[in-house]
Amino acid sequence: MPRFSKHKYYIELSEETPAKTIIFQAKAKDLDKVHHLQYRFTAGPSSSENNNSDLDKINDMFEINLETGFIFLKKKLDYEDQNSFTLYVEVTDGQFSSNIRIFIKVIDINDSRPVWKSDQQLTFYLNENSPMHTKIYKFQAIDHDTNSNLKYKVMSTTPVRCSSWFNLDSESGVLTSATSHIDREVIDKIVLYIAAIDVAGKTKGRRHQSTPELRIVINIRDVNDNYPHIQSNPLYIEMEEESPVNKTVLCLNEYVTDNDFGQHAVLKYELHGQEEFFTIDEKTGCITTKRIIDREILPSYWENTLETPVRICDNQKSDDIEILEIENDVFAKFSKDEENKAAIQAKIRAEKVKKENYN
Repeated sequence: MPRFSKHKYYIELSEETPAKTIIFQAKAKDLDKVHHLQYRFTAGPSSSENNNSDLDKINDMFEINLETGFIFLKKKLDYEDQNSFTLYVEVTDGQFSSNIRIFIKVIDINDSRPVWKSDQQLTFYLNENSPMHTKIYKFQAIDHDTNSNLKYKVMSTTPVRCSSWFNLDSESGVLTSATSHIDREVIDKIVLYIAAIDVAGKTKGRRHQSTPELRIVINIRDVNDNYPHIQSNPLYIEMEEESPVNKTVLCLNEYVTDNDFGQHAVLKYELHGQEEFFTIDEKTGCITTKRIIDREILPSYWENTLETPVRICDNQKSDDIEILEIENDVFAKFSKDEENKAAIQAKIRAEKVKKENYN
């Protein structure tokens, strides 16, 4: 009767082991010298469906020489696919048989490329002037190797000058703002390219594995942080005495800008004086005459000048950010000629009025 020296054997194989490698020799002895021994894989102690399925997998991965008992690896192992095998080997002399179990442990190597859990492009929105360390996102990559060591890194930034505006924690993958001075009026979109790199030790000259670069778009969202800007304050204009009613004197929207965006740049105009003489369109800032203006009805100390304060507000509100109510005053000075009722140019600074006559 053929017999093995042991009933169990333990083998460790690297998943780098090449195909056709001899991994073991099942060798039995038979005191009956006349018998010829043969070796084969079996399904194990029971003949269940699962065991038969395992036997198919064993025969697909390993091969045993019927005469010598040498066991060969037929194809490359993959730890991530299966990390252990149990081989049942039977030897027979045609009349009697014996069995052994061979336990194979697959040793993992760092051969898998990490992959992202998220999509290949992500878009985020960050309020301008957000506090430093504002959390934007936590990136997550996975690596099926057991000995992996992932580090997160910003590979590039567009524009390059914005590379110091963000911080990516190499261990946790948390992306935060690194400054509180991100201004949408300076730049409204920043693109980062991020990778997760497996920095576990290199073997046999292999380079570190890394994920594909993940494209991150950060749109800078506007907040109402700019005052309306006036080209000149005060504004000086000229008009004819006894101009007809409803005549447009000037439109302030041609002189006023706001660097904010969208609703934050919508301006409202209000008269704060001289309502007896003028009306103003609250959306355009167009000032029109409300009545015929006669020099003789103006007080002498006005020196033929109507100083008309206008308040300009960009006080729009948003659902999710706080808006400051910002106000500016514009002083539009209207001048009239004493002699021929023709228009003149009034050059006024502060309280001083200088009149120029036109023929």
